[in-house]
Amino acid sequence: MSWKRLLVLLLITLCAACTDTSDPYSDNYESKLATAHIDSVALYEMVSFRDVGEPIVTFHDTDTVQSIQGLLVEREKESQPSVVDTVDPPYLLDFDGIKYHLWLFEQGVASFQYTEKNDAHFSFTENETEQLRGLLGM
Repeated sequence: MSWKRLLVLLLITLCAACTDTSDPYSDNYESKLATAHIDSVALYEMVSFRDVGEPIVTFHDTDTVQSIQGLLVEREKESQPSVVDTVDPPYLLDFDGIKYHLWLFEQGVASFQYTEKNDAHFSFTENETEQLRGLLGM
């Protein structure tokens, strides 16, 4: 094999190894939630961005957990993340340690962002917001 081919293979390998799959702006983004096995999801009331209040409800049944999980994963795949200035989130969704701030009000569409990195904000569609309200019993 020639040294040019070796150099090209080395560069391709280095580029592939450097691909960041944790960046929601990346085409190669892989959601932690999409690949995790989730047994429960808890909805908490938030006091502020940093202070979590009391749990409102925890779901353990597989259908509900997978439905809520699926809504968030689909939004992560389908929508372009955006950075926004937001008010304190009213809720926190905790999927066995994978946590999201959730903005869900009586009117308008819901949205969410990661608690670890708040540099990406995702909005649900109207239909998805209604599905989410139904699943959460709101």
